[in-house]
Amino acid sequence: MAELFDTGIFSVEDTDGSVGVGWKLTFYVTGTSTKKDTYPTEADALAGTNANTNPVLSDSAGRFPEIWLNSSATAYKVILSDDVDVVKVTRDLAIQSFSASSGASLIGFSQSATYAAGTVGAKLKQFVSVKDAPYNAKGDNSTDDTSAINSAITAVSATGGILYFPPGIYKISSALTITSPIYLVGAGMKNTIIRQSNASGNGVNFNYASLTQGGGISGITIEAGAGWLTSGFQGSGSTGYGLSVKNGNGMFIAENIGIHNFQFGIQCLGSFYNQFKSFQILYTTSYGILLDVNGSQEGAGNSFRDGKISNFGFTGTNTASVGINIKQASGEFFDTIDVTTMNTGINIAPVAGHPCRYLFMTKVLGDSCLTRNWLFDGTNEDVVANEFLQCWSSNSQGDGIRILGANLENLKWVSGWVRDSAFHGVNLDGGSNVSFNGTEITRNSAASSNTYNGVDVAAGVSEWKLIGCTIGNVSTTVNTSTQLHNVNVAVGASQNFIIEDCDLRSPGSGGFSVNNGTTSLNYIIHGNLPQQYPLTNVVRGANLTGTSVGTVAAGATVYMGGDGAQANEGDAYMLLGRPGLVSQLVVEVDTAPGAGQTYTYTVRKNGVDTAMTGTISGAASFQLVNTANYFTVSAADRLSLKLVTSAGAAVARHRWVISVDG
Repeated sequence: MAELFDTGIFSVEDTDGSVGVGWKLTFYVTGTSTKKDTYPTEADALAGTNANTNPVLSDSAGRFPEIWLNSSATAYKVILSDDVDVVKVTRDLAIQSFSASSGASLIGFSQSATYAAGTVGAKLKQFVSVKDAPYNAKGDNSTDDTSAINSAITAVSATGGILYFPPGIYKISSALTITSPIYLVGAGMKNTIIRQSNASGNGVNFNYASLTQGGGISGITIEAGAGWLTSGFQGSGSTGYGLSVKNGNGMFIAENIGIHNFQFGIQCLGSFYNQFKSFQILYTTSYGILLDVNGSQEGAGNSFRDGKISNFGFTGTNTASVGINIKQASGEFFDTIDVTTMNTGINIAPVAGHPCRYLFMTKVLGDSCLTRNWLFDGTNEDVVANEFLQCWSSNSQGDGIRILGANLENLKWVSGWVRDSAFHGVNLDGGSNVSFNGTEITRNSAASSNTYNGVDVAAGVSEWKLIGCTIGNVSTTVNTSTQLHNVNVAVGASQNFIIEDCDLRSPGSGGFSVNNGTTSLNYIIHGNLPQQYPLTNVVRGANLTGTSVGTVAAGATVYMGGDGAQANEGDAYMLLGRPGLVSQLVVEVDTAPGAGQTYTYTVRKNGVDTAMTGTISGAASFQLVNTANYFTVSAADRLSLKLVTSAGAAVARHRWVISVDG
């Protein structure tokens, strides 16, 4: 083709208006200093003959002759200079067309090239893409991009900075390992995917040799196997981990990331003050998040917020999965995280030698997990001074919360909900100084109505508090089952516990608001609703006391009350002035019954034997304490204590106390 550059009509002038005589138009190949021919006619341009002198000179009127080009004007660079070679104008016509669609092919770039300062090439080198030459990652979900990406990582690591992953699916066959604090940045969780194709391969590993500040990853999803985002795959694609951070020491940030189809999701090992924000972890067989030591080095101050960890719809093995697995912690923070359909939702069970302390969780949800939603286990190491605010347990297929271990102390759960568990809402099986404050614990025992309890305290577990809680069968949702006892304290020596200012209405059928089986007297149950219901408000010191006023003979049946031993029970009745609970019988004698002989005592209510009964027998027994078989009483009920002495029993005086709480 030929193109007319100048018609020979226009003239050139200097800035003072004088005609530019003998001025020069010099033509070059675009972007170079190589001269390029022009022609006097269209025919010459097409034939490539009779080229003009280069430069072309203006005449005495300042005009240039007709100038024809033998290709598009964008193939030329033109310099206008005066008769003494002072450059007046430079125009590279191709550069003027870079913004047009045809201009894109005119620009080349390579990360391995050297560019002058201030040029576009130099500027582009400041921001490295894995698709840049010489790395040339494809991101086509077919090509193995492992080597290309690792080369780009090596290059960026030399100077620090950002490695960009444009939209695409980057197939890898081994882990991407980063040993310097660089940042991997994608085009968004849905748009940039790193897919591990190796069934035992890891994803991305920030593996610092020593404590190192900086580094991070954002806008990227890492998945394994066929991949959930890539193909809708909901199984396990790799036995490796998705994202690992070791020896991070502040300013490491992972945000807007997805981890899918790995055995392990995110592991944070021996690191300090790392931040993980806006994440999604799906389909893991072992754990979603692991917080642990790196060798013997503990970490501290890490934070996880605004995340989802779920095995909902998982087609792999889900019998050992844990949403959040904490083996060591020291001042860690978890905020607004939903953990659903794992085997165990949140597992706080530190390893020996590495305690879990100062762990703070806010709005963390354990939901619909297969064995339990929450486990606090101080069996192997200290679980001390940890707080949980507005956290949730719902629809567990086992207990909602289980707490155990002699090394667990000072666990505080504030507000929040524990509801719809298949078994107990809270299974307090160990630990000390555990408190629930302002928590709603309701509609548990979903596996079998009226079988499991809202709060179940194992025998001997002491030093715990329920303050200002609502515990009962309230707030019905899809689960209409009822928990049996709102609070059940197993028979044993539990002590130093407080149940105060709670709403304990609506236990299950046949259940109690508080079913208190402790043999200790060192506890407080006070200020609860319903006010007059048995066991919900225990007041110490309401004791009915008396003596036989003289001795009781062998082979006798007498009734004791406020006026000594009486043959007629009606003369011994003690009239009650308010409702309460008969919780204890204590008897003492000055003479033992004798070998083979007995004194048998039975508390009677309104002329009928109750189950609160006991015996002093033999030649060396002088006392009876019975706290079993407590029973309720109402105002105007009549109590008496029946005594039956065996035929050969010693004559003795009898002193007794019947404790009535209420």
